[in-house]
Amino acid sequence: MNPTWYGLFPTAVDLSGMFGEGVVTGKNTYDFTLIDYAIDENYDVVYFRLWNGVLEQTSMDTMTGTFTASIYGPEQDPFGEEDPEYGCWGTWTFTYDRIPVVPPCEP
Repeated sequence: MNPTWYGLFPTAVDLSGMFGEGVVTGKNTYDFTLIDYAIDENYDVVYFRLWNGVLEQTSMDTMTGTFTASIYGPEQDPFGEEDPEYGCWGTWTFTYDRIPVVPPCEP
């Protein structure tokens, strides 16, 4: 994913990995809260993104999910009481297909 967030943050050069927690809410359903952040060339935080969403295991090899991202400025606490500085930026729905594990090739 592009760290500039569609050009809104042109100084962003890299993204962290996503960190967070999922909670089982029913058979094959999960609520997730994830966070990541972008940095500039000086390793200063440019923004935080807080992702909230729902995942559903739809088969042994597929999941579908819907997430909303809220973007916070570098001086904000994404888990605090403040509203996101940059608001919520849409909802994404995706389908995930698991890559099957295959045995290594024989020499």
